[in-house]
Amino acid sequence: MFIWAILIMGASGICAETLLLRELLLVFYGNELSIGMVLANWLLLESIGSIFIGRRIESTKERIKKFINWQTIFAIFLPISIFLIRVLKGYLLPTPGESLGLLSIAGYSLFILALVSITHGALFTFACRIFADRKGAPLQYINTAAQQIGSVYIYETAGTILGGVIITYLLIPHLHSLQMAVGISIINLVICISLKRRSLFSLFSLVVFGIVLFSPLMHKIDKFSIDRQWRGQNIIHSENSIYGNILVSERQNQYTFFSNGVPVITTPVPDVGSMEEFVHIPMLILAHPEDILIIGGGAGGYIYEILKHPSVKRVDYCELDPLIIRLLQKFPTSLTETELKSNKVNVNCIDGRLFTEKTPLKYDAIFIGINSPSELQTNRLFTKQFFSIAKSKLKENGLLILGLPGSLSYLSPQLRKLNISVLNAVNSVYPYV
Repeated sequence: MFIWAILIMGASGICAETLLLRELLLVFYGNELSIGMVLANWLLLESIGSIFIGRRIESTKERIKKFINWQTIFAIFLPISIFLIRVLKGYLLPTPGESLGLLSIAGYSLFILALVSITHGALFTFACRIFADRKGAPLQYINTAAQQIGSVYIYETAGTILGGVIITYLLIPHLHSLQMAVGISIINLVICISLKRRSLFSLFSLVVFGIVLFSPLMHKIDKFSIDRQWRGQNIIHSENSIYGNILVSERQNQYTFFSNGVPVITTPVPDVGSMEEFVHIPMLILAHPEDILIIGGGAGGYIYEILKHPSVKRVDYCELDPLIIRLLQKFPTSLTETELKSNKVNVNCIDGRLFTEKTPLKYDAIFIGINSPSELQTNRLFTKQFFSIAKSKLKENGLLILGLPGSLSYLSPQLRKLNISVLNAVNSVYPYV
């Protein structure tokens, strides 16, 4: 049975890390830099728990009881941490849309992760000692210690792999974060009770979490925490996909769709002026545009403007996350219905770069509907390599259209360097920019 406890420990660790990271990204509006800082804090705190708490198991004879107590604490802290991430956001970021600096990201994530990471780190050291006891192998001998620690590491790694597969393909597409966290906590508490049936602390926690998970209280807590996280917004839907969280807010029949905390679509009245400028100037340059490709951000205005040109026969629209398309259909407006129900529009839920590389078709115009290359997924669309791929998919005299972040009055040195970098990449591939 203790081997199952080690497997669950590994699976719970990767699930907890994934859930907390996804929730923190909604606060940080993060990219790979903030992800790296969160993961670094997770590893730091795990090592602190392993060294300063885990080593205390050598001074106690009731080692199973110690393991059960800390696993119960881990199970309790996991859903609490997710709840705190959401509730504290309103106090940490009082201005909607405000982003955090690197020091704030490091400090906030360190505080939130501490509750879970330190306890999980201690569990590994406990498991090594208990596993050796059950094998009757003293850890003071180096060879024996390495063998027993290696065995625990193998079992934990197997649990980590299994947990990663389960949370990615079974849990995230069907449950919200608090449901997953409470479910993981219940599994840990069941393991605790199976190791020692008289663990009243674990039994009481199991009963409480079971009541919460299988009652309307679960939905109420989730809604309360999301409302606190998005104070001032009327949140009508929040759902997870393997690519991130999609949230929908509504005000006076105006819908805003957020992807990982960042607004990506506003409908039925978007920023019409910028969309008309982005679409119609290049479309009017082309003599007779028929085939158009849009990579990301097409729904909510761009497709609508393109369809105003009577010569257009085909619009291929690539959107990586199918959940965005499904929620646009669940909360339809006249604008999005015109776009997505048009016989000329083909929606492809696929990576835009991959589609561009694999499609046999050639286009009169390729629009990159994402204008902020701030993380690896979108950066791939603003490289010399992608510009070369796009050029090979353009018809003669075809156009590649993209936008970059900026301001009429001021460009920061960082933003200036970013735009110059993209401009140089475009100039290296296209003769006219």
